[in-house]
Amino acid sequence: MTYAIYTPIFYIMIIFLQTPFLYSFLEESRDPLLSCTSFLITLDRKPIVMYPSLNAYKKGWRRGQSIRPESSIARIIPDRAFYRSAEESIISVLSTFSPAVEVSKNGFYLDVSGQELRFGSIQKLAGELFDALQASFKTPFFLGIGSNKLVAFIASGLLIPVLKSSFLYIPRYSEKYFMASLPVSLLPCIDREISGILSLLDIKHIRELALLPFSFLHQLFNDSGLKLYRYARGISDEPVSHPLSRNILFNGKNIPPANDIITIKTHIYSLLETACYRLKNMQRKSRHAAIYIVFEDHRHSKRHIRLKFYSCLETDFFHHINLGPMRRTNIIYLGLKFYSLIPSSTQQTLFAPPAEKKEKLLDVIFNIREKHGRDKLSFKSIN
Repeated sequence: MTYAIYTPIFYIMIIFLQTPFLYSFLEESRDPLLSCTSFLITLDRKPIVMYPSLNAYKKGWRRGQSIRPESSIARIIPDRAFYRSAEESIISVLSTFSPAVEVSKNGFYLDVSGQELRFGSIQKLAGELFDALQASFKTPFFLGIGSNKLVAFIASGLLIPVLKSSFLYIPRYSEKYFMASLPVSLLPCIDREISGILSLLDIKHIRELALLPFSFLHQLFNDSGLKLYRYARGISDEPVSHPLSRNILFNGKNIPPANDIITIKTHIYSLLETACYRLKNMQRKSRHAAIYIVFEDHRHSKRHIRLKFYSCLETDFFHHINLGPMRRTNIIYLGLKFYSLIPSSTQQTLFAPPAEKKEKLLDVIFNIREKHGRDKLSFKSIN
């Protein structure tokens, strides 16, 4: 009797979620009067558009655009701690569809490879993802779906001018045809210098760039020539990084102007409680943290907290805080950052590359001591 074993085959599939109006929506939720006007979220110290509101986008304002001094449009300084909490909410929604989520400066990458077996099709997955996001946020979402990060990113960007939540699915093996008619300016590796050279060569579309041989592109652009050669054909092998691979955790908030130590430490303890709660949920711990302080005159300062052991308890870090001599100026912002996160359990440690090397080193040390004697090898610390 012959038995056949069925093994489902699935291919890499990436979703890129763009939320260009998320931060302006958050500002409107705090101040409803902003929904009736056009405003820009600008960089802290430069007159450059960080995020335009939906009304400002309709009037022609774009991200990265310079703001002239005579412009009368309203400007808002970004509240990064407030935005970061919203990003965490989106990540928690995305994590229910796939554990591989990556945050970029333009949006969120989600690796949904094999998830069509769970949802039936990629289109059904995108529909359920839309419903889950719209239940928490009313801002437009733009989803690009492709076989790699490049195609998914470009596909989502084509939806933004429509200003209506939707998704664009690019089937596998059609990447080259999808990219052919698009302008070369959509490729993420195109900067001002490369754009100037391509304009001199009268290359406006990706199909024209794809006709150039690799040797010619490498001679013109050196290492960037390989990226151009691959991107023009819709090829990209960059993986979506797992959220647990991020080695830093940040939390911060604006506070009422204050200068007394007791009030400042109270706010710091509140930050520690929130951050350590997130550490426990991530099943991570740390032994190095830094407190970021912003004064009323916009000067910055930093204080480090270093423990001799790894921990995820706020009390351990709080007892080692040393603010030192403080300026007389009031403090308006506090931030807390944890460095060098490691798994909080040995079982997870085996799956982290640096920790796995440490486990192997311990095995080698143990074997040498067993074979040649404990006095033949000594070490101070391997952390």
